[in-house]
Amino acid sequence: MVDFTIVQYEEVELPPSPPPLPPLSPGLFAPPGAPLSPPSRPPRPPRPPPLDPFAASPTAAQPRSAVTGTQAAARQ
Repeated sequence: MVDFTIVQYEEVELPPSPPPLPPLSPGLFAPPGAPLSPPSRPPRPPRPPPLDPFAASPTAAQPRSAVTGTQAAARQ
């Protein structure tokens, strides 16, 4: 069985909202296009592309055979 109890709430006055903050002075804003903060060090050079692990191996120039080592051993 469900109990439908009626609860009465009394209205409470909310405190007045704080006054809006004064607008910031124009000197705090950077002109358009200016960096937000001066760079503390020069920017990093771009990273080189990642090295291909197969490009440095001497077998990379040779075409890969579809025959695996176990198949080659079975043919002998």
